[in-house]
Formats: sequence, structure tokens, C-alpha cells
Amino acid sequence: MVRGSNPRLPTTIILILDSMKERIVVEYGEVNKIAELMGCTNVMVSHALAFRKNSKLARSIRKLAIERGGSKVGGNPQNTSSHEK
Repeated sequence: MVRGSNPRLPTTIILILDSMKERIVVEYGEVNKIAELMGCTNVMVSHALAFRKNSKLARSIRKLAIERGGSKVGGNPQNTSSHEK
């Protein structure tokens, strides 16, 4: 999202939305272990956990990270109710 591109959202709100990007957080050393288990590089694991990649391998890495105790943080909250009328 380009800052200031939406005239209805002030820049401060856009900055907050940008900082809430979805990612998976794992314990120290887990990136190396996941890379070994999946037969890929640490960089690929990092990109997958930061949702910068969405290949089949990246989805498998994220699944494994969650299974090994990782936590998904950030992203858009699942809003089940609408305040619009």
C-alpha cells in the first residue's frame, strides 16, 4: 500500500496497518531446524514465515512451524460482525 494513496485514510492509520503484517514467530534456532527438515535454505524459511512467499514449499514450512510451536501474529483480525448499516 502506498502511503497517502487512499484519501480516506490518514497516513497514521496506514502506518499502523502496515506494521500489522502477518507472520509466524518461532523460537530461536527453529528456522535452522525447519530449513534442515524441509531441505531448503534459512532464507526460504524466513520468507515463508514472513508470508513473502506463497509456494507449496512456503505453505508446508508455515504448517511445520505451527506444528513445532510457532505462533501466527499480526495480519487482519477476523471480524465476525459489521458495524456498517
